[in-house]
Amino acid sequence: MEFDGWVDRILGTTPPAELRALARQDRSLRQGSTFRGFEPFDPDTGDLSVIAIRQLELALYSTENRLFDAAYSPGSKQDRVCQAVHGLFEQLTERDRLLRLTPEMVRDRRGFSDRVFCVGDYGIFPHPALRPARELVHDLCALAEAGAEVQVAIDPHSVVPRSEIADVGLFDYWFGLKLDIDRLDDPTAIGCTVHGRRPEAQNGDTFPLLRTEFRWRAEGPLKTLEVQETVPRDRAWGDHGGRVHRGSRYVANRYLHSIRDTDRRRFIHLDGAAKAFPGQQYGPTVEQPDLPQGEPVYRKLFRLDGHIPEEDWGRLVAHFFRGNELVIEYFGDVLDERGGTQEQAA
Repeated sequence: MEFDGWVDRILGTTPPAELRALARQDRSLRQGSTFRGFEPFDPDTGDLSVIAIRQLELALYSTENRLFDAAYSPGSKQDRVCQAVHGLFEQLTERDRLLRLTPEMVRDRRGFSDRVFCVGDYGIFPHPALRPARELVHDLCALAEAGAEVQVAIDPHSVVPRSEIADVGLFDYWFGLKLDIDRLDDPTAIGCTVHGRRPEAQNGDTFPLLRTEFRWRAEGPLKTLEVQETVPRDRAWGDHGGRVHRGSRYVANRYLHSIRDTDRRRFIHLDGAAKAFPGQQYGPTVEQPDLPQGEPVYRKLFRLDGHIPEEDWGRLVAHFFRGNELVIEYFGDVLDERGGTQEQAA
């Protein structure tokens, strides 16, 4: 097997003393929190092949993190997906390098819970900061299938032949919210509101979050909403919500922008983005949430234009901010009729 060949290559080219020195420096391996499970590992007496496999694991992590961070840059002709799919780069929008979804790309609903966009003979994946927000991706695909103007960011590195797309089942769900429109068309209902999570509510079982800002402004009949999230720098993150990644050199906050035409009493634009702040410059913590964040890399993840019905708008916003209860809190008592906006195991 190719995997065994790589292990043998490491064992054959790295002296045993060097391998054991690497293991002594690897706290996760010593404590038993790697691929091996919870069994502790003794660097001085343990099997050298385990250390070699661990080096492969670390190399994969490093490569995964490098590709994840590189995905925040706009798409280019040199991206693996654009090299594999002829003419794909020319289909991306010039400004944000988003892919306009057509009904043909989504109507087969490939990937099941982990949706894939079909372009010719290939399956293309959503951007890695968008992909885990699977309910939102489903919403966007459904709107595109119905003919709406939907644009999404794609993963620049992941592509598979259409015949090899795997259907994946993910068994949890995330409720949306209903929208109270009483004051949406009031031009005086503007300003900034900040909702923060209390320090005692911070724990390892929740999405890491400090606060969320909601800012409304008006220019003539158009009202603009901006929603900006702030997460702490000092938490060990998984992929809760879809835009953070363990080992990334960035701290990513979600950002949403929407426009409502108050004359026509309808939303006409919605887009979501990731603001990726270099971790070494990012300051906010649970104890000091107002520290500077630095200059971010901005990567737009999706865009929707045209008439957006209120029920669709509310669901898209809730699904984009998956795991952020402050968004639900801000919209007051307009929760989903099934009992709230929460994630549960099916």
